[in-house]
Amino acid sequence: MTGSSLPASLSGYPTSAEVDGHVNDAVGLRTFPDDFQAQLKLLISLGQVPGSTYTEATPSGCVGSPGSSLQPVNDCTGGDSSSMHVLALIGDSRTGMWARTFDNVGYLSKWKIVNFQKAGCPVGLANFVQTGMEKTGPTWQDCGTFHQNLIKEMAVLKPEVIVISSQTQWTLTTPAPNHAATPAETRAALAAFVRELPSSSRVVVLAGFPTPGFTKVNPSDCLGRSPKAPSDCNFTEHPAVVASNDAFKGAAADTGAGYIDQSPWFCTTVCPSIINGLIVYTKDGYHANGRYLNTLTGALHEALAPYMGS
Repeated sequence: MTGSSLPASLSGYPTSAEVDGHVNDAVGLRTFPDDFQAQLKLLISLGQVPGSTYTEATPSGCVGSPGSSLQPVNDCTGGDSSSMHVLALIGDSRTGMWARTFDNVGYLSKWKIVNFQKAGCPVGLANFVQTGMEKTGPTWQDCGTFHQNLIKEMAVLKPEVIVISSQTQWTLTTPAPNHAATPAETRAALAAFVRELPSSSRVVVLAGFPTPGFTKVNPSDCLGRSPKAPSDCNFTEHPAVVASNDAFKGAAADTGAGYIDQSPWFCTTVCPSIINGLIVYTKDGYHANGRYLNTLTGALHEALAPYMGS
């Protein structure tokens, strides 16, 4: 449906084709939006509050899973809560990042959206290390148990659609020593997880996020250093990020899952720091700003429509 018109309920949002145009226009952007300083101040202030760095993203009350348990379903149910059609959005903080946009799609498409997330815990059947302990940390047992609990919950809930949204750059403890996951390890671990999900559910992998923070290249920090133009803070995707995103795409192909590539919503051959008048990335460089993601509601709807039957 790329480039098509949107349903009347989503007519206020840009189409995929329009988003492509915004991204292309942003590559050579030389002027700042009128509210640039206010946007920057908000992002900087939220960067000091854990869990709030992607403003206007995660619904209030949905704070993610403590320990290895799942957060209460009712706390993280959005969209049209009365609908019999259910989409489960599962993953780590990349799920939280997208939650409000999925909420928009669900509400306007008459689908219930159920969000299960555990920050820092990527989606895959592997032995992960907790964020901040990559070099010497032990296997993060809560993360592994969370995955098993999530698989059990999906078997009970049996959502029509399951969307996986997760960071793609991992640190594993096995085989020892702790090491960055190879694309082959990432592909195999994600595929193993997908195969545990209900066969009655249409599984979709949402990946392709450019992750500027992976190499400590943070366009939002760059914007805070008074550049002459927004385009001075453009960046290119690191080859390791591209490879790990490709591994997610490969896992989808291996399992017959759908795949949504979000990269065109952020990048051409380069990735702009401001698109459609909005700062794109959070202060940490690992997430997108919820205000920008909100403008992608229409594009996300188009991408999901083949799986939601709308």
